[in-house]
Formats: sequence, C-alpha cells, structure tokens
Amino acid sequence: MFRTVYFTDPNPDMFTLLAHFYVTAGDVAKMPAELQVSLYRSTDKSLQLTYKLTKTPSDPAVFGNPCNPDTIANLYNFQYLGDIKLPRATYNDPGGYFFVTEPIGTRPQTANIQSAPVSLYLWFSPDFLSGQPDGSGPGKTSTFMLGNPILRCQKSNQSSQFNAYAYDQLVINVLGLASPPPVLTVNIRLSSPLKNAAGGTLDNVSWKNGYSAANPLPVPSSTSLTAGPSNGQATLTITPSQTITGGQFTIAAIAEQYNDGKKVSESLTEYTLIYTTCPKIDPPAITYTKQGSTPSPTPPPICPGQSLTISAPNGKANQDYRWFKDTQPITGQSSSTLTVNTPGNYRVRITQAGVCDSASVQFTIPAAVAPTVTISNVSATTGCTASGPATLSIISPLTGSALTWYLGNNQFISNPNSPFIQTNVNGVYSVVITSPDGCTARSNEIILNVSGPPSVSIAQPASTTFCPGATANLQTNLLNGYQYEWFRDGVTTGVTTNTIKSIDSGAYTVKVTVPGGCTALSAPVTMSSPVLAKPTITGDPTVCLGASLILSASPTGLPAYQWFRDGTIEPGGTSPILSTSFAGQYTVRVTYPNGCTILSDRHQVLQNSTIPVSIVPIGPICGPSSIPVPLSATPAGGTFSGQGVIGNLFIPQAAGVGSITVTYAPPANLSGCAAGNATMVVVVRPMAYLNLPPVLETGPGVPTLLPGDIGTGYQYRWTPPLYLDNPAIGNATSTPAAPITYTLTVTDSFGCSVSDSVRIELALGFYVPTAFSPNRDGLNDTWVLTGINDYPDIEVIVYSRWGEVVFYSKGYAQPFDGNYAGEPLLTGTYTYLIRLKPTEPPKRGTITILR
Repeated sequence: MFRTVYFTDPNPDMFTLLAHFYVTAGDVAKMPAELQVSLYRSTDKSLQLTYKLTKTPSDPAVFGNPCNPDTIANLYNFQYLGDIKLPRATYNDPGGYFFVTEPIGTRPQTANIQSAPVSLYLWFSPDFLSGQPDGSGPGKTSTFMLGNPILRCQKSNQSSQFNAYAYDQLVINVLGLASPPPVLTVNIRLSSPLKNAAGGTLDNVSWKNGYSAANPLPVPSSTSLTAGPSNGQATLTITPSQTITGGQFTIAAIAEQYNDGKKVSESLTEYTLIYTTCPKIDPPAITYTKQGSTPSPTPPPICPGQSLTISAPNGKANQDYRWFKDTQPITGQSSSTLTVNTPGNYRVRITQAGVCDSASVQFTIPAAVAPTVTISNVSATTGCTASGPATLSIISPLTGSALTWYLGNNQFISNPNSPFIQTNVNGVYSVVITSPDGCTARSNEIILNVSGPPSVSIAQPASTTFCPGATANLQTNLLNGYQYEWFRDGVTTGVTTNTIKSIDSGAYTVKVTVPGGCTALSAPVTMSSPVLAKPTITGDPTVCLGASLILSASPTGLPAYQWFRDGTIEPGGTSPILSTSFAGQYTVRVTYPNGCTILSDRHQVLQNSTIPVSIVPIGPICGPSSIPVPLSATPAGGTFSGQGVIGNLFIPQAAGVGSITVTYAPPANLSGCAAGNATMVVVVRPMAYLNLPPVLETGPGVPTLLPGDIGTGYQYRWTPPLYLDNPAIGNATSTPAAPITYTLTVTDSFGCSVSDSVRIELALGFYVPTAFSPNRDGLNDTWVLTGINDYPDIEVIVYSRWGEVVFYSKGYAQPFDGNYAGEPLLTGTYTYLIRLKPTEPPKRGTITILR
C-alpha cells in the first residue's frame, strides 16, 4: 500500500510519503534500511527525482484463517516514511506524475500469478498539489484502500469486498472535521500487480494461464462498485459465479480519487484471497435432569419452584453456546448447560471459533399440572360436648397423587396417604398433595374440638419470688390455636397471649378458650417481691480541682456495692465509702442478701470556685529563622511546655513551620482551686521562596525580563528602580544602559518579607534572550535576537518538548511571537537551534515562554 498525506507545515509544499509492505518471516532480512522512490512525468516517462524513504521498526502481526483457526500466517508490517517537497509551480504538467518504489523482496506465488518482486505505485495530478485539507480543494491526501492487504479467507463462493477512502481519518481529526469534504468521490478498478518500473515503464506481474486482471478467479465472477455521490469512499465487490473448492489468489485494485469529476490521484493495493470449505458442526444430543432425578432424553414437565438442568455437550473445544427462550436471548448464559425453572419454548445455538457453520436445536419444556386438594365432609360437630372421633376426607381431581396429613406443623402418622382420617385429637388439620410430576399443594385448614374442656395449667417458674423492678415470666402448657386471658388476684390484666411478662406480686390464673367455645381456668400461681430500702448517699457537694472528697453509702454491711459517676462505673468503687476528685452525678447500686439490687438517687458534686489561669498570646511569626520570643502567663511561677519551648522562651527554629500548641501549668502550691492549664496556638508562617538567577546577560538598550514573579497575593519592590518599566511587579522589564544589580523584596499578605538579587551584565554583538512574554502588553511580546544584521541567511528553528518544530525561519525578518499554527503555545521551556551561517556550527539552547 502506497499513499501520500499532507500535514500542516511552515512550508505548504511539503508532503509525507508512506509505503507499507507485509512480508513473511523469511523475507524480513531482505527488507532494505532505505527504500528508493522515483518520480516520473506521465507524458514522456522522464525521471524527475529520486528520494530515499526510511524504514520504521517492524511490527509483527498475526493473520488467521477464519475457516481453519490452526492455519496462522505470521506476517511483519514494514513502513517506510519520508517528507518530500512538491511545488505546484514545478510539477504542473496536466498529464500528471507518478511515484514508483524500487522492486524489493519476493511476492509469494499464488494460483493465478507468477512469483516476482514487489513495486508500489502512486499517481497524482497538479491539481492534487494545490488542494486544501479543509475541503476548499481536491485534498492533499491520496486515495487509499483499507483492510488486511495480505490475507482474506473466503467461504467457497463468498463475495469479497474492498473499501477505498479519499480522505485520511487522521487529517479529519486534526482539522476537527465531522466528515470528508463533500467534493471528493472515489472509483475502484481491478488491475495487475506491479513488479518493476525501470525507466518509467510499468512492468506488471505475469498472470498464469486462464487468469487476468479482470478475471483473477478460477471461475467466472462479477464485480460491482458502490459509492456515495460525494462522500469520499467506495466499495468494490467481487462475486464468483460458482463454488471455488480451494486455493490462494492474488487480487490487485487501483483506487482513484476525483474532485468534481476530475481525477487527481490513484494508488495500487494488493490482496491475497484464501478460499476453503467450512467444516460442519453436529447438533448435540440434549439431556434433561430434574432436581433430584436422573438425566432423561425427553424434556419432563416442571412444577412451579422446580429447577431443570439442560445439557447440550458437543465434545468440541472452542465452541460458543447461545440460549434462547421464546425467541429472546438469555443473557449471561454461554456454557453447554442451562438451568431453568419456568416452562416454555427454548433453543440452543452452537458456533465455533474459525467455523462458519452453526448448529441449532429447539425444544419445549412443558408445565406440569398443578394439583389441588380440599378437606370436606367433617362428620362430627365441634362443640364442647361432642363425642366420638371426627372423620375428615378430601376432594382432589388428580389421581395417582401422594397424600400427607398434618396436625399443626407436624405430620399426622395415623392412616398416612389415605383420602380420609378419623381423629378425636383437638387441633388444626391440613393435608399436602404431591402429584406424579412432583408438584405439591396444601389444603384448607380444619380446626377440630371433639373432646371436653381443655386441661390447662401454668408452668411452675424456677422461683415464685423476684426482685423489685425485675421481670418474671409465666407460661401456660397450651401454646397454639387457643384464646387466652390472664388474671391477677381475680382481676383481668388485659394480656391475651400464652405468656405474661413483667408481672407484679399477686396470685395469677389463666383462662383458655378452645375452638367450639369450651373454656378452662388454671390453678393459681402466687408471685411475690420483697420490699427493700433504697440506698442513700451523704457527702460534701463541692470539690476543688486536684482535691478529693468522701462519699458514703447507707445502709452499710451489705454483700456488694458499686459506685457510678455520670452513669459510668467508678474504678475501684466497690465499698460503702468512695474517695473522688471529680465533679458529676454520683449513684450507688447495693446488693441485698437475697440477691436483689437497688440503685440510689443521684448525688450532685460541683467544682469549687477557681483561680483563672491565662497565657499572654503571641502573634504570627514570619518563618522559623525569627528570633526567640519570651513567654508570659498568670498566675506566675508555673511551667510552659510544647514544641519549640525552652524554659520561658518560644524558639521558632526548634518549633518549625505550622500551628504550635503551647501549654502553661500553674504552680502546684496555689491556695484555693486553680482553673487548670492554659493553652495558646502560635503560628509560624512559611516564607515565600525566591530564587533569582545570579546573572542575566543582555545587550545595551535591550528590554530584559526580570523573572521574579512567584504568584499572586504578594507585594513586589525592585531596587533601585533605574531602567525599570514598573518596579512594583514580579516580572519587571529592564532596558539597561549599563551593568546594574537589582534587589527584589517580596512581601506576603501577613507582612512577611524575603529578598534576593540579580546582576545585569551587558553583552556586545550577537545576543539570544532566554525568555519573552507574548501577552500583548507591548513589552517583550516577541523573541528579539540582537546583533544579527551581519547574518542575512540566519536559520532559526524552535522545538517543543516532544521535538516538534513549532517555529522555523530562514532570515529573521519576522521574530518568533510564541504562536504555532495560529494558536498560542503553552507556557514553558522550548529548545532552539540557530545557524548564523551555513558553514558555522549551530547554536543550541532553551527559551522560556511566559504569559
């Protein structure tokens, strides 16, 4: 593949030539380091110029056969690049010009052509050179064809498509275009591969017997061209009329680019088509496994809530499974098994990597018939005085089902799997039916009371006494399906559950009502709670900071005590006496000999009057290099502590930058209650960082930027102000007439200042400034080179950090203004190369753009 691409450049006549080769591993060593390209005039085939393209590093690529994944071709992509100047004024012959590369390598022999070297071809007209990439002209990017230019594997009679484009997507992205320019159209035609073009005569590869450029396949074929009216692309389709059993065939095509009907360029691209017959995929034998059952070749009915595992193994590797239900794909299922829990129409489709065939199997999972069951024909009444067993029977339309009778949640053992039962046991009855397919259903519930009143009692508690404020529980011996009412000393409590909690002293009974209305009253259970005295606390209600007081609990002589302050256990407070130094709400919990515990009322302890403690604050300090600051506090005689504190001094250098907490502790021998320690925060502010160069060299009367700006929020002062445009800004400009030393003082918003100096030396002759500020303020807006009048052929090049040329000038009539392609360059450092004369070595250095 051979094409030329135009990129924005200081020289509008520059083009980039790209030559692509795909070679096998055996031909890698045959690829030269440079590739010679010759340019001929079409009308007389006269040689116009020769040029060397440089090889880029090879990039291995792997191309596989989609009909046989075991067949892999390891190919290497070689690209040759070079920039060439093609002025329209020079190359203006209406017949156009064409590039050809020197023949290299050996083209693999296929079924339709002879083996030969490879040569690339690209033709263009003068109109091609004058176009613009923004759509105002034919465009400076030649037509090119996409796709793998080496291998295309086809099914036995499959059509082959070749796409060509008249506009480079890279150029579209650079210019911000949404689509190719509307004036460009493309045509594709079949051609013969090129093996040489010595002397400007195109020498094509020889076709084998029965083949030609128009008939490259072993059977008759048809071609069709599809292209948009002016969208810059086209598709050529080749369709064989009969099945091709196999083989490799070379196809060559020329893509032509037109603008308003006038051809402006064409290029040649080769392809290799591989025809083969795809293998078949056998449909799998599907098995169905119901939960708890053995696999079956026939899909069984499933019940609601049941799961069914479908297995479709094919015994082949690299196969992909896609499952469908009712024509819709089942997401996330790509293995050979599928588990379902709903009936419906299912399908599995199997494909295999590298195999163009597929296998598909459809099947239906039927829904099982859901059983129903109803208990009826209750032969006995449910009154309290009924006698004899009751008979319960079922109605179920589904034969062959299994039955299980239940009393409450427990299986009723008597007469299992029978359509009726006889019982004289009270309770809630139901029956579960299981169909032959495994589906289950539960019947309605029948509540029976075919005996006399219930026998009810209260379970004997572990103890009939309980502590004041504690919780006691009583429970009946009957738990389910009854009505309850609890009484204390014959008066209803309002509790209607089988358990009563948090009871008081008294005689308790419970009345139980069973279905049918029968009631029974339990025997009483008497619960009692002893009367115990609440403990009291005596002691001083106030305490000084650092002092202690004694609190006493009454009564004394009990088995256990536990003191609390503000609801939290006091460590060591387990006796009737508590010594404490803290204010708060105090309580005590005592334990009586019967194990009951009682908590006292709260006893308030307050802190006594205090002597205030204060520390004299210190304002912000400018930097850690400031002198030590004395510390002062009241009452005197105490101790200072904190980072940077030594005795009664605060040492900024020892403290460092930041917010430092200083603490003052008053003397321990004060009379009365001191108010504790005093603290303050001392702020040591960071200093601004100023780093001027020791010396700046400039020319007499040359405006020179003083690089002292370190950001906003600072005040700047240059001294002396001689030769300065503004001594109150960081980046002041000096236009010195003599050497001078400047001192810059920078003061932040807190009044902290820092200074640095720079010496201005004057240089005579040629001088290159190291910085300029293209911000359109009329000062240093361009990069002014002094002393260049004796160098009319001076050559100046400026590079970005990535090595891209952002400025070029031969002669320096228009100084560099900090812009590239009409857009401002970013602030930063750039590299320059200046050649005063062609015979002198270049000068290299860096410049800084400030904005």
